Amino acid sequence: MTTSATTPLTASGPNADQIDYWNGDAGERWARYQDKLDAMLQPFSGAVLELAAIKPGERLMDIGCGCGATTFEA
Repeated sequence: MTTSATTPLTASGPNADQIDYWNGDAGERWARYQDKLDAMLQPFSGAVLELAAIKPGERLMDIGCGCGATTFEA
């Protein structure tokens, strides 16, 4: 089955409400303000990454706070 980036998946199962939420206005706003959100969160994520002192080969989990800049920076 092939889906395109413009065709949202049908929401079903226990996460249906979250799928609908992020496929709607909230997801569009989040994407629209990504640069502003990343800039606002950077002082915190920068401090966390510094304290974590992640070394090559180590693993970490991004729990989904922000738009992904911390994951890419790590």
